[in-house]
Amino acid sequence: MLTETLYMGQFMGGKPGCGSDIERWGFYNAYDFKFPSENELKHIQAIIIPGSNFSVRESDNKVSWVSALKDFIIKVYNNHPHVKILGICFGSQLVAEALGGHVEKMAYGRMFIGKESIEVTKNFFSYPPVQKIVDETCERSSVDKNILQVSLKQQVLPACQIDHCSMIPKGAESLGAS
Repeated sequence: MLTETLYMGQFMGGKPGCGSDIERWGFYNAYDFKFPSENELKHIQAIIIPGSNFSVRESDNKVSWVSALKDFIIKVYNNHPHVKILGICFGSQLVAEALGGHVEKMAYGRMFIGKESIEVTKNFFSYPPVQKIVDETCERSSVDKNILQVSLKQQVLPACQIDHCSMIPKGAESLGAS
């Protein structure tokens, strides 16, 4: 199930069909307590943790796989520094809480479903993977880099959430917020 899955990928760059079809992805169902082995972690370059209909806040009492996934993130962070960790929505909340941040219910106390304005920080554009995408886009489309960055700074995206990260972990940097 998409919302309860941990994705592993070896990101080797390039695009399919352009001579770089060597990117391999693994699929681990965290809901069934399926995680990469220590040996697999030696070869994994990145982990992607997507959204879920579960809450990070409920992990201690109701959803034991969420606690196990938190423990896994701590292990990867502490013992495998070569592995990049990307959390999206639930995933970002899980990573934040696992590493010392805090997640709590939104102030209005009920599920929000709709459009939400997301604004990225200036540092977002200095992050190497983002720089690469911006540079390639500008090169292909002849768009001025500054104009592209201004247009990407604030986006309106579909959203569905009830929780938010109220405190990021020490040493972390927020690259965007809603």
